[in-house]
Amino acid sequence: MEILDHEENQLPLTRLFNTSTAKVLDFLLTNEGLSYTEDEISTLTLIPDRTLQRSIQTLLNENIIKR
Repeated sequence: MEILDHEENQLPLTRLFNTSTAKVLDFLLTNEGLSYTEDEISTLTLIPDRTLQRSIQTLLNENIIKR
């Protein structure tokens, strides 16, 4: 087995948890079953709107969450 240095070749969790995506995922797991808008999540997690949008898109692309 070979470890690759390129981000696109990293495992999904490695790509996810090197960003603010971990904070978004933690928030969603902690508040499972509750409904929040992106603005509310941004405010509660202190993650800027644009960063939150990228994190959510990453989680959607990795099939970790669904809308």
